[in-house]
Amino acid sequence: MTRRQSWGSSSATQLSQTHTDSSHDIDTAKVEEIREAIREGKLEIRADRIADGLIANLKDL
Repeated sequence: MTRRQSWGSSSATQLSQTHTDSSHDIDTAKVEEIREAIREGKLEIRADRIADGLIANLKDL
């Protein structure tokens, strides 16, 4: 069973870029947003974007 939604679509969950506490390695608010998106079936894992990000990071090394 697959659910496909684009991050840009209005029904997809937008993860906040704020509320990052630099004193912690894990942004618990963001983790909770991701968990909620998974529960609601609104989170899409885009392997192509992950791969692009990994390749870009490798080029910066």
